[in-house]
Amino acid sequence: MSDDDERRPFQPKGDVPEWRMVYEKLLADAQFGDVITYAMLDAALGRSFVENRSPLAKAKAKLAEWRKRQIVVIPTVGYRVVEAREHLDVATDYQRRGQRQLQRMARALDSTPTEYLTPAERLLYDRQSIIAYTQVAFMIETNRRFDRHEAILRNAGLIPPGIPEA
Repeated sequence: MSDDDERRPFQPKGDVPEWRMVYEKLLADAQFGDVITYAMLDAALGRSFVENRSPLAKAKAKLAEWRKRQIVVIPTVGYRVVEAREHLDVATDYQRRGQRQLQRMARALDSTPTEYLTPAERLLYDRQSIIAYTQVAFMIETNRRFDRHEAILRNAGLIPPGIPEA
């Protein structure tokens, strides 16, 4: 293989980026409730989708931006375009995952053996810790306030029956 034949980083594999192939062939006209199977993704890409799922991330972002649609995983099947009323569930799931990630970050910082850090590394660690613990504290306090306000509104009858608690 000559130097000209070698793949260089960040160059498309063909004339059309894979994310665009996925978007144009499967998502551009997708309606609420449509299921995009792994077989459909394989066909759109001309290769096994599960070997490299990265094109879907950008196609999914463009679907949200351009068509106001979200997709969710259907295990062992593929993806489903969620109904508009399900978007809140998708957003809530991202919120929960974000909170878990913040908690994992705090645990990683807590378990750092700082005695092995150089002075420069320790300074960076201290600064990052301040930022991290501020984010965690803000998240906890925001959740506490939201729960308190929601309870007040429910007790006053200002949240209609049938709306689940957050």
